[in-house]
Amino acid sequence: MAVKKKKGANFFHALHTVFMPHKKNGRHPHILRYGAIIAVLAFVSVVEFAGVFQSLLLTHSTDQIGAVLPAVVVDLTNQQRSSNNLSALTPNTLLAEAAQNAANDMAANGYFAHVSPSGKTPWDWLNDVGYQYQYAGENLAVNFDDSQQLMDAWMNSASHKANILGQHFTQIGIGMATGTYQGQRVVFVVQFFASPRADPSVPQPTHITATKTQPRTIVSTPSVLGTSTPMSLAAKVSSSPHTYVDYTLLGLAAFFIVALIVNLIPFRGLLAHPKAFLNGFGILAILFAVILINQNVLFSKVFLPTDNQFAAVIFSIDGAR
Repeated sequence: MAVKKKKGANFFHALHTVFMPHKKNGRHPHILRYGAIIAVLAFVSVVEFAGVFQSLLLTHSTDQIGAVLPAVVVDLTNQQRSSNNLSALTPNTLLAEAAQNAANDMAANGYFAHVSPSGKTPWDWLNDVGYQYQYAGENLAVNFDDSQQLMDAWMNSASHKANILGQHFTQIGIGMATGTYQGQRVVFVVQFFASPRADPSVPQPTHITATKTQPRTIVSTPSVLGTSTPMSLAAKVSSSPHTYVDYTLLGLAAFFIVALIVNLIPFRGLLAHPKAFLNGFGILAILFAVILINQNVLFSKVFLPTDNQFAAVIFSIDGAR
């Protein structure tokens, strides 16, 4: 009479066959066979297609740019502020309108700079919509199609980071527009920071500084730490396709590195077949090659203003406290 194996024993046997060498699998774990290479190639193809498709959707879908991405950038900005114990910035419709007007102007006229070819400054956009500011700052980016990479680029630039973490700012507005720059279809991003003027009768400040040196520091103690409604995983993935494609591929590479390490340890005196190692290293070569292609060829990179990557900042000169 045959003895029925327990479910736990069957599960362990299956894991052993898939991940570890033994006599019954010819010392060649299934996870490191040719079939695994084919499966990885198929999976990578699907992930790459999804990432490229979503990237194209972000740069060509006006509805998604206008309705989804500004909110995502605000959320990521407030996450950075929360991590640094700073108060969250409140979205302001006038700031958003000014930012959108500035983005539209760059898209329509094919330039990328804080000051337009006609001489219009960031603060002119604020004045046009009637926003009375005490302090204001502007971050720019172009070639955007991944929210997380955009935030990383700004945070890696000292002056842009200073705006994002500015203690004197209380409000934010984001504008995005698609256009052509240097012969390529791109998305222009304008991020305005400001704090409203307590006394609108006082004239607006008139001088501009590109933050080579910061004007006087305003020290404040936030009453409420920065908070942000957590984005769903779907929203994060859809707004940052490049980032999550790389996360997925790196996670898969880590999985196969662990599989190779496990098979380097003799189990019950058995070492994995040499072909298992060749296949494993082949899979890793494929994954890291695709990651390099994504970063240097396939997916675009965010660009910041070329003037030493300075962000634009203006401070009130009316003796504000």
